[in-house]
Amino acid sequence: MRQLSFSILGREEIDKDLPEVEPAPEVGLPPQADAANLSATQSGFYRLEELMQREEPFLNPQLTIDELAGLFGSSVRNLSRIINTEAGTHFNGYVNQYRIAKAKTLLENRDYDKYSMEGIAHEVGFNSKATFYAAFKRETRLTPARYKAKLLLS
Repeated sequence: MRQLSFSILGREEIDKDLPEVEPAPEVGLPPQADAANLSATQSGFYRLEELMQREEPFLNPQLTIDELAGLFGSSVRNLSRIINTEAGTHFNGYVNQYRIAKAKTLLENRDYDKYSMEGIAHEVGFNSKATFYAAFKRETRLTPARYKAKLLLS
């Protein structure tokens, strides 16, 4: 756990509840990599990451692995293997990582201050507030409301 220091009315306080936040992974091929050095699964994963960031299919609450495979131009079996091997998770977990990252961006954006948490959930592709809260807490160890409150304090 990292510590976050901030000043309120001249008093220094340390919040030890804030979990470590890892930087977002780079998208695309690493600078030192070339196609000859990557496995088919690795290069497929880089293409998938680019698709996810460029087209944001995860914003569709009805997104299925069949639909994503169609967008990706691959079979469901191949896409599932790429996600399982390279992302270390299943389809829903992978899609939810993108949804949570987008939710964090919206929570940090003052233009979305008037949105309810359920509104944010729907904006990023979740069908229900409960699923959004569970996925958000699994990813950040904070509820969306607590994450937003910590942003306001910093």
